Order: sequence, then structure tokens, then C-alpha cells
Amino acid sequence: MLVNSGVLERWERDVGEPGTDLIASVRTHPRFGDAMRNSVEKALAHIAVDPQLHSTFRDLGHVMLASLALFMDATGGLTHRRLRDLSANSGALSSGRAAALLLRLKLIGYVTGAADHRNGSVRIYVPTDRMKNAYRRRLMIDLESIAMLAPEAGPVLAAFDNEAFRTYMAEMGRLMLALGPRHHRDLEAFDAITNRNSGMLFLYMLVSEAWKGGAFPQPGLVHINASVMARTLGVSRMHILRLLREAEAGGFIERRGADAAMVTPLLCDRLSLWMALFFTTNGAILWRAMKAQGKKPASGGHTPRVMTSDGYADSLAVQ
Repeated sequence: MLVNSGVLERWERDVGEPGTDLIASVRTHPRFGDAMRNSVEKALAHIAVDPQLHSTFRDLGHVMLASLALFMDATGGLTHRRLRDLSANSGALSSGRAAALLLRLKLIGYVTGAADHRNGSVRIYVPTDRMKNAYRRRLMIDLESIAMLAPEAGPVLAAFDNEAFRTYMAEMGRLMLALGPRHHRDLEAFDAITNRNSGMLFLYMLVSEAWKGGAFPQPGLVHINASVMARTLGVSRMHILRLLREAEAGGFIERRGADAAMVTPLLCDRLSLWMALFFTTNGAILWRAMKAQGKKPASGGHTPRVMTSDGYADSLAVQ
């Protein structure tokens, strides 16, 4: 059975100016719903698998900053000044929060000072294997989802070793810095929530509970227990209540009393749009990493099998 080997290449070509045709083609892909559900459900399950990773990178800004730290390690070295400056230039986080995150990474054993540091020289920090392995395992969830839409990614993910990860992070940083801060006009209210502490996972919880089978995501009634949500996400109950108010103000839920809400079609649409943009951007990064490692796929071939983040092989659908 032949596969289309040009999906990631097309995404990479158009990622600088992601027009409506590109995003529409992704959102109408027959496996797009499956890919979204894979990312949502496995991200929620991963909270229990690696609570330290979740507690350190609670919002998209911190995730982007960690990506920049790994990019710097792959392209010349991680220093406090370089992390601060690149963070400010990319729009990820302020320089103050960048410094605070670097301190946090040192305290939890995610980065360490380079062994060959000399007094008076700029201190270079090195992400530990612990950080790289944790970040790679989490990244694999979304790369699996991308492989559902772009089968040529399968062989790369089946052998996504340390060098492949390092190359991916180098290409991610280069693209992030080239594109700069990006905002989609239809995602303003959505981004306001995802940039909150655990905001993305909060929205994931809503759409996951609303789904009752069939197309994903879908509107539906969800039970609201702010205390349980807070314990799951490691935040305060008051923070969950604030997120619920913001979600209601943004039109993403309609409250049904104190303990229930209706997930609206608007939330489903905005999540679909956000994930289409996310998948195409990260797919473009994966294509660049494949080219950098000389793993650009040949035309045609058999449907590959990919080792998932759970360690199970999964057949990839034909584009």
C-alpha cells in the first residue's frame, strides 16, 4: 500500500504563512479527530505519569521557554543571558520569568552547570538526561498524533533517539525565532486561557469529558467538580473557578447550575483550529529535522509502523 510522502514537506513549505487552505485540509483529514483525541487524552494521562514535568511547565509560555533551553543546548550552549535574551525576543516569557525558570530547573535536577566551567567565564548549563528524557516522552505524544496525519513520520518516530531529539529541538528553536510571536485573531480568548496556569489541560479536561463517542471533539454536558479538577492539575480550587468564569465569558461553556456545564461548539471549533496550527508547525519542524539528519523519505513505500509513547506499535493510516 503506497503512502503520500509529501504531507510534512507541504506543511513546512507553508508554515510561514499558514493560509486557510492548509489549515482547512488538516481539519478535514479523516483522522484529524483521532489525532486530536490522542493528544488530549494522553496529555491528561501524562500528568500522573510525570507530575514533576507538569508542575514545572504549567503553561505554554514555560513550555516554549523549555524548548528554547533545549534549543540552546543543541546549538552552542545554554547560558542565563542567552536564555533571557532569546526568551524576550521570541515573546515566550519575560527575562525575569526566564531567570526564575532556570533556577527552578537547577533545583529539580533538570539542568546542571557544565563540568569544565572556569572561574570568570560565562557559566554554561547543560540539560540533564532526566530533563531530556522527560521532555522527549511528552513530545512523543503529539508527534504520534502528527504521524496519524503524515505517515512519512512513522520511521523517524520509531527511532527517535537522543540525536534525533537534539536535532528536532535545534530546528524547533530556529523556527520559533524565525517566526517570532504569532497570534491568530480567532484564538484571542482561547489563548488567554491556555496561557494561564494549566489552562490548556483545563480545556482538555472539559472536551474529554464532553466526548461520548463519535466525532471528536463535540459539544456536550460535563460534570463540574472544581476540587477534583484542582487536585488533578495541582492548582487551587479558586484558580479552577477563575478558569471556569473565563471559559464562560469566552463562550466556551454554558453553566448548568453549580456542578455542570455545556461544552459549546465554539470551544470545539477553537480547539480544532489551535491543534491544526500546532500540528502543522510541529510537523514542519519534524520535516526540517528529518532533512537535517538525512532522513527525508523516498516517494512511496508501505504503510509504516511507529513506536508510540506507550511503547506499542501502531499502524498509521494512509493519507
